[in-house]
Amino acid sequence: MNVTEVENDGLLRRTLMTVATMLGGAVVILGTASLIALFVTSKAVGSSSSPTAQITPAEGKSGTSGPSGAPAARSKVQKAPTAGNEI
Repeated sequence: MNVTEVENDGLLRRTLMTVATMLGGAVVILGTASLIALFVTSKAVGSSSSPTAQITPAEGKSGTSGPSGAPAARSKVQKAPTAGNEI
């Protein structure tokens, strides 16, 4: 083995170690940030296990308001008339 092959092996090993270190660091940092975001948003939203927070499909279709007083979602969307299609 000559000197050039030994230097290339060392360079490849250092490159692979650098890539592994950077990848591991990114996993740790992004994993930690994701867990913090999950914790914060779960505290902000709260649990939806209360029975008054759930809308049954029948309530949504009947046109009555939901449990929070908001109107129920409509099932059909109407297009607004455009300048060329006015009647």
